[in-house]
Amino acid sequence: MFILLENLPLDIIYFLLCGIVLAVIQKKKIFIILIISLFFLLAFIDKLALMTTAEHVDLFCFLKINLDMVKYATNIIPDIIPTLVVLVLFLLLAIFIICKTSNMLFALDKRKRIKVIIIYLCLCVPLFCVSNTASAYVNLFIQGSEWLWKTENIFWNQGKYLPPEQLQAEKGKNLVIIYLESFENSFVKNDEFKSLTPNLRRLLDSGWYSYDNYQQLKGADSTVLALYATQTSFPCFFPLRMNYNFSKVKLLDINSWAHILKIAGYKNIFMDTDKTFFGGKEHMLELFGYDLRNDLISPKSWEDTPWKGHDFELFEAAKKEYLELLKTPPFNLTLLTVDTHFPAGFPDSRLEERVNVDKKESVKFTIASTDLLVGDFIDFINKQPGSEDTIIIILGDHLMMGSSFVTKLPDRRILLMTNKRIEGYDVKSPIYFYDMPRIILDILEVKNNAVFSKDLIPEMSPGFVTENVPLFMKFHKMKTMLMMS
Repeated sequence: MFILLENLPLDIIYFLLCGIVLAVIQKKKIFIILIISLFFLLAFIDKLALMTTAEHVDLFCFLKINLDMVKYATNIIPDIIPTLVVLVLFLLLAIFIICKTSNMLFALDKRKRIKVIIIYLCLCVPLFCVSNTASAYVNLFIQGSEWLWKTENIFWNQGKYLPPEQLQAEKGKNLVIIYLESFENSFVKNDEFKSLTPNLRRLLDSGWYSYDNYQQLKGADSTVLALYATQTSFPCFFPLRMNYNFSKVKLLDINSWAHILKIAGYKNIFMDTDKTFFGGKEHMLELFGYDLRNDLISPKSWEDTPWKGHDFELFEAAKKEYLELLKTPPFNLTLLTVDTHFPAGFPDSRLEERVNVDKKESVKFTIASTDLLVGDFIDFINKQPGSEDTIIIILGDHLMMGSSFVTKLPDRRILLMTNKRIEGYDVKSPIYFYDMPRIILDILEVKNNAVFSKDLIPEMSPGFVTENVPLFMKFHKMKTMLMMS
């Protein structure tokens, strides 16, 4: 039941033992409580990071932690509350035992006490050195220290960056773009997933294009961050005062491809089934020039999900919306799925007879369900008049989290498929979030004068993004106005 305490890695056990040793050699109980509580909290955070991303914690995790995220986690991870209860009880027991041990230690005469403390510390050092959890926190501290000292301005060509009111654009083709939650390229390319994605593979066989080297980077490694980054070309690194909650943003003076489409006369529609307003996603999209049409989605009384609906409702509503948009082109219909979400997908029982996968294998079932619904939606579009004027892009928002049979795969990439060839890219060309705005506008044949991050920063690369987080924060601070609290 308590999935976060199962199979506790040795790295975390060694890390906790270090905390216990350091706590034991404290005389004052307040220091004992503070030290052991801190080590338990840090161990818990690292366990969550390992469970969701298969990597140890880093500074990026800390930047994204806020109250909104904690509330969200309690919805999508059912066992997190009882897990925390057990952890707190275990922590209290540890504090009680350590306090007793500490009392015995300090009852010894000074010479013996010093010898015991030296022995304890000698035990602590090797445990700390072999713990990857400890190393992760050391690296986190070093990285944070380096960021504090970065002050140089790297946006040398910033004068070229045109604010939204100075943009010009001419209309091109219609767009349907489908962000698939946690969907990876291996799902349509690896043989072990062949039975799960027959519809997406059918599209590829019919002449669609697949780009197998679309890579995930920090700043675009969760849904809201990926939406922001692929819209603007900038990693979603914001000042800590904003705390990654777009509901606080009053003005976002940053170009997005959706805003450029709006200038060109497009009607931008965004649809998903999420009713939680997590991270202020809906407000962010409105700032980018979207109209939200979640009111069209009326979830039936099926299994309750944290989002109050399944992808079945999304695609049924999207069909109706697409027919309306065809009457007044040009348009951009953006969809975001959710059924394949961490930690193990959210299966829809209505699809059991249509999906040839046991529902108990929930991750595989939801991958197959998504494939079925997307295939059906694309077939629907192709049956409508004028479908040849509609560009369709299917892409994952980020890599899948938590599912070990996926996270253990080598060379993981995000899914990216289009019904029209992307000029200048082949199947193996590396593609990153900062390439997407230009790719989308070019594939639509939308003429524009917009400037994106690669135009401002000649050195833009995965390494540059990771090494210059404070500088992107500074840039966003200049371009963002928050609402008064």
